[in-house]
Amino acid sequence: MPVLVGGSNSLIHGFLAEQYDPYIGDPFANARYRPNLRFKSCLLWLHVDELALNEYLNRRIDDMVDDGLVEEIKEYYDTMSIGKIDSHNGLARAIGV
Repeated sequence: MPVLVGGSNSLIHGFLAEQYDPYIGDPFANARYRPNLRFKSCLLWLHVDELALNEYLNRRIDDMVDDGLVEEIKEYYDTMSIGKIDSHNGLARAIGV
């Protein structure tokens, strides 16, 4: 049995749904939109204490910056500005970028 752990609602939806529409917003929040799923599925959401989650996320971001995130994003946007990257796909659509 495959197990998918983590990811955004869009990622999970893209993996499970027979047809994926990236423009519908959060597919699990829209009560009128129920896609056919490719697999029999059981979805579990874990809710974490907000203070614990914020501490983890802040530490993760600090580690990413220490590992060169700012330089990587600058290089990415410099490349995109000369037309070598499609701004509608990949990293350009990532939350936070």
